[in-house]
Amino acid sequence: MSAPVLLLTLVTFGFEQATLPPFAPGDPDGLVATANPKIRYAFLRKVFWKNNIGGVGNYYKSPAPTSAERAAMLQTIDRLTALLASTPTGANGQGFWMLASRSPFGSNERLAPPGTPLARLPHRFSVGYFPFYHEDVQDRTGQWRTSVTGETQSIYYEFNLLPGRLNSEVIASEDRGSDMDPLEFFPQPSQIATWQGLPVYGAGTLVLSRPGRPLWLPAQIERVLKASLPKLEADAKTAEDRLADLRKKNDYVQSPAYEKEQWDYFEKNNGSLKQSRPSNYETRRNSTIHSIAYNRQVAAAEANPGRDPKGLWYWNPKDALDRARSLIASLDPGSAKQPACWLPAQTGPTSQGRYQMRGDIVPYGSPGCTLIVVNNLSYFDTSLPRTTPQLLTIPEFYRCGAVEAGVYKSSSSWSYRQGDSPAHGCFRHVPIWLELDWKQFSSLVTP
Repeated sequence: MSAPVLLLTLVTFGFEQATLPPFAPGDPDGLVATANPKIRYAFLRKVFWKNNIGGVGNYYKSPAPTSAERAAMLQTIDRLTALLASTPTGANGQGFWMLASRSPFGSNERLAPPGTPLARLPHRFSVGYFPFYHEDVQDRTGQWRTSVTGETQSIYYEFNLLPGRLNSEVIASEDRGSDMDPLEFFPQPSQIATWQGLPVYGAGTLVLSRPGRPLWLPAQIERVLKASLPKLEADAKTAEDRLADLRKKNDYVQSPAYEKEQWDYFEKNNGSLKQSRPSNYETRRNSTIHSIAYNRQVAAAEANPGRDPKGLWYWNPKDALDRARSLIASLDPGSAKQPACWLPAQTGPTSQGRYQMRGDIVPYGSPGCTLIVVNNLSYFDTSLPRTTPQLLTIPEFYRCGAVEAGVYKSSSSWSYRQGDSPAHGCFRHVPIWLELDWKQFSSLVTP
């Protein structure tokens, strides 16, 4: 006789309710066997949190963290972990456990502003949270290893890492030498939502920054224009190279050698028809005459592109380069420092030939343009200790859903089907965010 079972229903997983599989009565872990007899799930086992530490990286010339600095960064990370773990889901959830993968190492030296002592740059550090479902694996001795790792959806929290261009395109860049990242010019990332008073930018990056310290600064139009010239020149060269090939082709198509080649081909394939089927031979001969004339007409037109939809592949990049050079020449010392703006090329004929530079740099305020910015390399206060948390971002805040009308809505749902594991990944991140004390979260960054 099989053991009696208990079916649990409508058990809350932080932000939703779902049915659960049957368990043996009195089983505190809610164990469920899988198709593999050496693997089982634990649906009722309580959540626990586990830490590990990653390795050192990105230190080339700036001093690596001391043991005291390392401890300070871990302390900040542990404060964040404690906040997440104190939520109802983080403290009392069932069916999953959380790995906090801590990385108290990282340098901003490749983004240092000119003249900044590298020894004063703040450290970057981060933590990734991995909600694994409780899965047990039986080893060769018959012992069960409980709550092993597997695959899940992680979310990283980054301290002192500038968000950069997010999902904006790089319009142009200035080389700052082999030891530094180039200075990138890009359209200002848009704020798409607000969550608990914090802005969400780009495709879903939540940002907690210090008041009065902008993440991006307007780019001066002269600098952007000059930085864009290599891309504009490359597009113009592509057009010139294509035109050179077309002119070479036209020279051949107009030549006697081309006509002889076409008639030799005609006679080889149709010469026998001259005696056997004279009318058919004449029809094909007239077709070849027409084909030679038509091909010469097309080749001549392609070798001399006009300012019409068929020729804009050549004139668009040429005109864009001329406009940029003319605008640079027209700038006086005052206007050269004014903000730059990005005007994307419209789809259709006006975008033909614009491969590397798909738009124009115009003065800020021009209709339909977006302000061009650069990373604020001076965002960080270098007078503070290097471990001071001055910026905190969640780059993949929208991995699990999105903010709609001030409410975070999960992008998926969960309900048990036979063979399923307990809920994990995004099904655990979202309820923690809904329950989190975001005022305490905001206190993690130095005002």
